[in-house]
Amino acid sequence: MTSASRPRTTLRALFIASVIGALLASGVPAAAQSDGGLRERPSAMWGARERVEGVTEAALALAEGQPSAGAPSDGVLRGSVVDAQGAPAANVAVSAFAVTAEESGRLFEHVATVRTDSSGAYGFGEPPSGAYDLFFHPIDAPDLAWGWLGGGIEPSVDAPVQVAVGPVELGVHALTPAAQIQGTVTNEYSGGPLSGIEVTVWGGDGVDPGTGVETFSRVGRQTTDAGAYAFAQLPPGSYILEYTSPSPSFVGEWWNHTQSFEAASALRLAAGDIVAADAELRPRVDLGTVSISGTPTVGITLKATHKTASTSSYAYQWYADDAAIAGAKSATLKLTSAHEHKRITVRVTGTNPHALSSSAISASTPKVMLTTTIKITGKRAIAQDVYSEYTRYTLSVARGTWTSGATVTYQWYADGAAISGANGTSYTLRVDDVGKRITVKVTAKKDGYATVTRTAPTTTRIAQIGTPTFMGPVYAGSPLSNYGWGDWTSGAKKTFRVYVDGTLVDSATTTGSFPKLYADIPDWAVGKPVTLTITGSLSGYTTYTASATSAPVLPRR
Repeated sequence: MTSASRPRTTLRALFIASVIGALLASGVPAAAQSDGGLRERPSAMWGARERVEGVTEAALALAEGQPSAGAPSDGVLRGSVVDAQGAPAANVAVSAFAVTAEESGRLFEHVATVRTDSSGAYGFGEPPSGAYDLFFHPIDAPDLAWGWLGGGIEPSVDAPVQVAVGPVELGVHALTPAAQIQGTVTNEYSGGPLSGIEVTVWGGDGVDPGTGVETFSRVGRQTTDAGAYAFAQLPPGSYILEYTSPSPSFVGEWWNHTQSFEAASALRLAAGDIVAADAELRPRVDLGTVSISGTPTVGITLKATHKTASTSSYAYQWYADDAAIAGAKSATLKLTSAHEHKRITVRVTGTNPHALSSSAISASTPKVMLTTTIKITGKRAIAQDVYSEYTRYTLSVARGTWTSGATVTYQWYADGAAISGANGTSYTLRVDDVGKRITVKVTAKKDGYATVTRTAPTTTRIAQIGTPTFMGPVYAGSPLSNYGWGDWTSGAKKTFRVYVDGTLVDSATTTGSFPKLYADIPDWAVGKPVTLTITGSLSGYTTYTASATSAPVLPRR
């Protein structure tokens, strides 16, 4: 098989964590620094450790994903594999990696994967000249361990194979009996198994005598099923386990009951060892994301929102510009003028007798804006006289003091629809507004502050008033005549009243066109004016009264 016969996969070994010395120098125990305050436990710590994003985990995945391929025994790079008893090991996946040194670490380029034949032989056709390392994975033999050509969990520091000109005989590679780590992850309080916990195993080949550093590389990850997990086919070496909960309801940890990689106890496995490593995760009150609902403006009540459980209790403390607000210890906070210009946060602490407490603080709100309630003033009507001429009344919005420097805008609405061009502090009613309810929204904006919109209570429906007019003289001894009026809102009940010098002399009510006013104007009214009033009423509308006054009453004709 030639190196060009398969696409290449590039893997990099990069250092991602520092040594434990920095933690020890701080003088703070690892457990004391942990979120949730797990109890401190003795830890076996020695020398310095590094975590490496190594290539072993990726090499395992590559080998498992490769199809069975022939193993040309006459290849340029060739050898054979035997099991722990020295018998030929067939169908072992052997992966070749070209190794290049770079400033950021060594570069491992996957060249090809082949399978050993029935005699345990394998070979790679014509790989380019350079340095190589090989990874052996006995996929079909669970009692045998995977490993690199040098026999370790990680590749050798120096690539063990140099390919130049001519065949390279690698000899016999002996597989070792596999070690195994297995265990269960349970709820420390209830003892019940926990599914869905991610268990990561980090493997290392021991302390480098030259540097005193023990390097661990991630070699496998599993998710617990009914609390159980197992890592098989492990070569001899040192292993560290990490338990991670996908939910904040449990506190993750490292083996054995520690809260950091540096403090974790390492498992030392010999060939064929089967080690039980159970873990108990402490439950923790899950607050979810703490946030604040409500627009931060004076007079509004803010509310702390978070995940809750019936078995947990919650305490609150509100802050204004990071200063605790005296007495603000409930789930809600009503904003006052004292909070204007300040940003609000809330800290929530959850406790449970059977779990670790949790505490979290919300993101801060924008600065609190001062606004007041608004209302609409003005006559909710238009008037029409007997000549069909209209008088249109103007509505205005009244608002108190708002935060200084805020830009205030207005938008008027009729039956919920924005009225085009109605963007001022007042609005003159239009004929087509009759029968509609009017409101206005006032919006205040200022950099750094909450944008606040106040909506005025809607008006009653806009009424049409029919204004009365006297169209001729009024005579004593005759019923009132010579008058007219404009149209009222359709369906309105109209009550007509006739007064002379403040005395009611006649009245009538109608929903039609003409009232029945039959009483004669009294003789004593001569020389005095007559006042005619019309009061219109209809459910959903404001009741209005319109009036007209005649010239002085003339004597009988």
